Amino acid sequence: MRFQPAAIAGAIAWAVVVALLFLFGPAYGTKSSSYEVGERGTQASATTRGYSTGLSVNGPDVIFPLAIPIILAIVPLFVKKRRRALLLVSGCVMLLFCILGAASVGLLYTPTAFLLLLAALPARQVPRAT
Repeated sequence: MRFQPAAIAGAIAWAVVVALLFLFGPAYGTKSSSYEVGERGTQASATTRGYSTGLSVNGPDVIFPLAIPIILAIVPLFVKKRRRALLLVSGCVMLLFCILGAASVGLLYTPTAFLLLLAALPARQVPRAT
């Protein structure tokens, strides 16, 4: 079962990186252009581009929805008895989150969902040599 902790850690890391990139990275872009025609028929144009972070556009209300995938990835670490079942449920809920949020940030969380589902797979039993 060495793959399971690595898959859970990878799922947590991916969810944290995506949330941080959306919160503090250039998530939104703007572009505006202006054209002027002078008296002699000369044309001048100026284009300005700007970038904004998800936190500056949406405010602090966006933190909770971005924390949901992180919470779903962390919860299986604290349960020992039913970890596989909880990983399966977390992976399916994460996949649903990916589908519902596909128009915005949902698709970026698909590696987290697949890592959680991979961690839920049973470990292959290797017979020991005697």
